[in-house]
Amino acid sequence: MTELSGWSDYDLENQGRLTEPMVYDPESDHYVPISWKDAFEVVGRAPRALRA
Repeated sequence: MTELSGWSDYDLENQGRLTEPMVYDPESDHYVPISWKDAFEVVGRAPRALRA
């Protein structure tokens, strides 16, 4: 992530479209791919947390 913060908008856009869900890994400071099932579980936690 730190490396990407120095990239221009043009360079970021030219990396292409994401084809799989990604999640940030703070230990490596990179985004890593996760399964679609795991991605939906992560997204589904947000509304449940609001109800608590």
